[in-house]
Amino acid sequence: MRISPEILILEFRVENAIRPFAVGRKQWLFCNSVKGARASAIFYSLAATAHANGVIVEQYFTRLFQTLPYTKDSAAIRSFLPLVFAKFSI
Repeated sequence: MRISPEILILEFRVENAIRPFAVGRKQWLFCNSVKGARASAIFYSLAATAHANGVIVEQYFTRLFQTLPYTKDSAAIRSFLPLVFAKFSI
């Protein structure tokens, strides 16, 4: 069976994107609870999405942790999603 080059390139990108996730799952054994594992998964998901959108992950989390606790409007919380952050970050 012949596979087109476009599919191979996409496959390599997908494999590279999920590799840190696969390595990180070994660390999740030490989360000690379902809530801890869920928090780790959410944190990783935000970091991976920020990275995929060209956002510097350290800057993203710094701004997120500095401003999110003071945000009361649920609509404003959407502005902290990595894709939105990528559009409006300087």
